[in-house]
Amino acid sequence: MMWDKFERLKPTAKRRLISCNQCRRKSIHNALARFQGTVFGDGMPDGYGEEHGLYRCGGCDSIIFIRDHWEHEDHFTDDNGEIDFFVTTKQYPPVLSNLSDIDTSDCPESIRNIVQEAASSLDNNNLLAATILARMTVEEICNDLGVKGRNLQQKIDSLCSSLSIDDEQKSLIHEIRIRGNDGAHKSRGMSAAEVKAGFEILALVIDKRYSSPARASRAVESAKRQLRKSKKN
Repeated sequence: MMWDKFERLKPTAKRRLISCNQCRRKSIHNALARFQGTVFGDGMPDGYGEEHGLYRCGGCDSIIFIRDHWEHEDHFTDDNGEIDFFVTTKQYPPVLSNLSDIDTSDCPESIRNIVQEAASSLDNNNLLAATILARMTVEEICNDLGVKGRNLQQKIDSLCSSLSIDDEQKSLIHEIRIRGNDGAHKSRGMSAAEVKAGFEILALVIDKRYSSPARASRAVESAKRQLRKSKKN
């Protein structure tokens, strides 16, 4: 790609609210350098432009690269009658998903590995892989619990029955299964938001079956030790 025009934007100073992977939240970032490139094409409908910028987080000083892209044909008129463009923004490194926050420490290794792989896929925008891995998470939980069923649909019904999962959550787990099938057989992945939403539901299942019982068991054992020690004293 050759720019018809490429220039450094001055003044450099610009502040943006950007998701920071180190701070794990949105924070104010200050621009270190900004450049704008434009391709004019054959006129207004054919051209496009990009702004490239380096930004430093005000909270942790980490550096983020931002690319804003707009097509000249994709424009609108603002309240002041000025022409403006719909802008698509990409961030590098990409915003990390919250899948890594799912507590799988009490899960079998096979389930931990699948969730970690899904988090990595989502962070790298590999949505097809993340979609299939969401379904695999459901299937691996069913296999680990040994629930009955000739196929995954029946196993999910048995899983939800054994864990007293309500019908609304069960329908969402089935939706993960269906979308995972589409990913595997039709190469049709979910969006990033859909993958995150699916794993939020699976996190509830993981907590109910693995994390919560493990926490309760640890609390009981700790209480036994403390109370018996106090009785001896």
